Amino acid sequence: GSAPVVTYQAASANHYGVITLGTNAGATAGQGGSLTLSASVTNGSFFNLGGHDGWDSYFICHPGQLTNIRTRCGFFLDHTTIPPQTWMGIRYDTNATYGDTNYVYECCTAGTCTPGVTGQSVSATVFQTFRIRRPAGTVLMSVDGGAEVSLASNCPTGQLTAGFQIATDTNAAKTLFIDYWAFRETGLGR
Repeated sequence: GSAPVVTYQAASANHYGVITLGTNAGATAGQGGSLTLSASVTNGSFFNLGGHDGWDSYFICHPGQLTNIRTRCGFFLDHTTIPPQTWMGIRYDTNATYGDTNYVYECCTAGTCTPGVTGQSVSATVFQTFRIRRPAGTVLMSVDGGAEVSLASNCPTGQLTAGFQIATDTNAAKTLFIDYWAFRETGLGR
């Protein structure tokens, strides 16, 4: 009962091509999976995002449930570990270790994490836009165009891959609805 499930949803107003990432019906607590740009655990698609400037990204998604769920969207070194030990992004994790009631920004390197408070409530029905960027010297994150929070500590500097992660914290299926992901970087030389 541990393999994650990816399904495609019927289009709705302003949200075409939505993907559902979920745990399967037989999942037990702690099981889940990820949907990433790179299948590799150690060779990510992006190099040193935590250590260089000029990039910007957007993730649009929402969890299907608000209890007993563990979700993350952002950039991962190892997307198969729940919770990830080296990553940066937006977390909603109701596990007793975290007890999130709002979204939380987070940068982690080798399990040492720096969280940032969003104050942004979580919806099980409304898509929310997460922005992660590093314009000059520090990683900035925001939810739905709100105030950006700066995270300068424990931002990973290795090769990362973009993605979404979900796990159940009970013996029941959980879902994460994914609508959009985009990345832009300036100043690239070819």
